[in-house]
Amino acid sequence: FAERKYDVSFVGQVDRRDAYKYRRQLACSWRVGGHKLGARFFVGLGGHSGRCESKATPGDHPLSGEPLAVAEAAVVMQQSRFFLCLTGDTPSTDRLYNAFDTLTIPVALASTVDIIIDNAPFQDVVPWRDIIVTVDDGAWKANPMSSVLDAIDALPADEVVMKYQLMKRHADDVSFANLETTRAHTNIINAAWKIAMEQLRELSPVVEPAEPENNVYWPFHWQLH
Repeated sequence: FAERKYDVSFVGQVDRRDAYKYRRQLACSWRVGGHKLGARFFVGLGGHSGRCESKATPGDHPLSGEPLAVAEAAVVMQQSRFFLCLTGDTPSTDRLYNAFDTLTIPVALASTVDIIIDNAPFQDVVPWRDIIVTVDDGAWKANPMSSVLDAIDALPADEVVMKYQLMKRHADDVSFANLETTRAHTNIINAAWKIAMEQLRELSPVVEPAEPENNVYWPFHWQLH
């Protein structure tokens, strides 16, 4: 983990839609000097971010063009200790789940953490809030890239280890990468079953689900009172 190439990275697309506001701010942060951070912060943005508020000209790194291929983005995440989780078309992102395959710790703006967690799966199993590193919104507004680096630099070493170990412990709860040990399929069944039972209770309050067997809710296994 300590020997990975990048401290933090973000790879994705950017355009002028409101949902991509934070990505445009990241692009501008790169243009006004962030490109000088080198391996501390890898930024790979495909698309067009428009004019920066500072009217700065692009730096050494091209921010407009084709995004990295999926395989290339995966390599960047694998080589990063942390990755920036910025909302886009959806409140969450598949990066959050892919990170468990590479044990790359997610970083998010404090104002977006709740919505990311609310849209994350298996909330009763995975301690998302303990895993995600938060960045102060005021600091981000002043200097996006520096605020992220300041947030991870401020983490005590034992807290970084704790977050890494939590991701390692819960990787099989989220990922299908290891088919022999994954628990993701069981968690999907349990989550779907709980949703179905909640809807069933709304229709018929006298229906109560039976206790799960071996931590799994089996279909059509309920008790009527």
